[in-house]
Amino acid sequence: MNISGGAEGDETWGSNFWVTLTDPQTNTLFFACPATGQVSWEPPVGTFVLPPNPEGEWWELSDESRGGIPYYYQTKSGETVWERPDGFIIPLGIIQQTALGRRLSQTGMRNKQSPIPDTPDRPGYQRSR
Repeated sequence: MNISGGAEGDETWGSNFWVTLTDPQTNTLFFACPATGQVSWEPPVGTFVLPPNPEGEWWELSDESRGGIPYYYQTKSGETVWERPDGFIIPLGIIQQTALGRRLSQTGMRNKQSPIPDTPDRPGYQRSR
């Protein structure tokens, strides 16, 4: 539902919604806007910033080697899955296209577990229910 009555209101709201992320290489917190791809070391003034969840978050990323299909990464467990999990998911597709985002998706998550779920043509494939 569009409370403001127009697409411009949606864009303005989206640009004012930020999430707190952790750089997996340095454990440094930073802030990102999923709608615009902007990142900042400081929380942006006048915006809503989602604090980190101690249980971890689900991130939606895309597998560019498979035409950009989405996959989901759980930050605490390091689990990656193809099927959309239940609950709140932070869409990081735009941020993933930035230099920092590429580092997060290629380097940081690979340190925990392969960033892209196994598939029938990859070892360890398991399809969830």
